Amino acid sequence: MNRADIIRLMEREFEQIVEINRAKGHDYSGEEDALSNFKNEAKEIGITPEQVWSVYVSKHWSAVKTYVREGEVASEPIEGRLRDVILYSFLMMGLIAEKRQLVRETYLEEDPGETTEIPAVGVEKEWLGILATSQYDVARRLKPRSPNFNETIEEPKA
Repeated sequence: MNRADIIRLMEREFEQIVEINRAKGHDYSGEEDALSNFKNEAKEIGITPEQVWSVYVSKHWSAVKTYVREGEVASEPIEGRLRDVILYSFLMMGLIAEKRQLVRETYLEEDPGETTEIPAVGVEKEWLGILATSQYDVARRLKPRSPNFNETIEEPKA
């Protein structure tokens, strides 16, 4: 398959993935917050939305691994499971983007000056006045409110 064929395949599949999201997404989360099913389940059972996402996507990924191992799956065509994995990847991108926005809105000063993004949490380090080396290192220097929706940060004991 040449590059043009792959691009046509991607475009055709993307349209189907968007349609799946329109149909199933409405049933799972409604229209106001497309990620609410992850957040609600996370809050209810005391884990993060990303952890809920991991559980949800794992059943689709398990089917993909079965296909790789056995050459077929019994439940539905493998293309459907692959579309689900791709859709869940977009949903995780949404969770990440939303978390980064929450961190920016919660912790950034009015004029943070020159910034450098910290990929682990998506915040800028100039306003912290530190060179953060880990997500924990960043989190413990922030206000005692975590960017996770159901988690608080405790100061480490000296």
